[in-house]
Amino acid sequence: MDRYSLEPLLRSDIRACSALLARVFKGNPAYSSVFRTSEVEAGLRWLFERNLGLQQETGAIRVLRDRMTGELAGTFTLIPPNAPKISLLKMLRAGLPLMPLHFGRKSIQHLLQLKSTHDLEVQDVANGKSYWYLSMVAIQPSLQGQGLGSSVLRSCLKAPLPMILTTQLERNVRFYEKLGFRQDRQTEWRVGSRSFANWTLKRDL
Repeated sequence: MDRYSLEPLLRSDIRACSALLARVFKGNPAYSSVFRTSEVEAGLRWLFERNLGLQQETGAIRVLRDRMTGELAGTFTLIPPNAPKISLLKMLRAGLPLMPLHFGRKSIQHLLQLKSTHDLEVQDVANGKSYWYLSMVAIQPSLQGQGLGSSVLRSCLKAPLPMILTTQLERNVRFYEKLGFRQDRQTEWRVGSRSFANWTLKRDL
C-alpha cells in the first residue's frame, strides 16, 4: 500500500476512472443488462463518465493512485447518510437525456428500471435508519488478487458506520463478509428480459 495514495476524485481523473469502472463492471449482470451486448463497455464508459461528473463535487468518490506513475489503481464511492439528491437540471446538463440517441430507447428504460429496483431494495433493508452506501468498488484487473481492495476498504471501515451495499456477483459476498458485512438477503432482479441474483449486505445497521 505504500506505493499508493487514497485521494478524492479530481475532474481530470474522470475519463480514466470511467474506463476503469467500465472494464471491471462489464461482466456484472446488472450493469450489462442496461445495454445491448455489443455496446456494454462503451455504454458503461459513457454512463460512468457522466455519473462521475455529477458526483465528483460531493467528495464521495475516492481513487487509489500510484505514487510513481500517477495512474489510477482503483476507486470506490462512499455516499454519506442523507446526501442531497442530484437535481434534474444537473442530469440534463450532464447529458443523460441523450442516452437513447447513443444506445437506443431501451437503454434508458433499463437504467431507470434497474435504479428503481435497487432503490426500493436498499430502502427496505435500511428500514428507515440512516446509513452510508458503499458502491462502485473497482481495482484494475491487472492488480486484482493482491489485497489492494481489502486494504483500502479496511482503512475506511475502522469507524462503526452503518453501511449498506449491493452486489450481483456471488464471489463478492465472501469478500465483503471478511470486511464485517453480513448478508441481509438474496433476491432476483429483472431488467428487461434479463434476470439475475442480487445480494444486499449491511454492516453496523
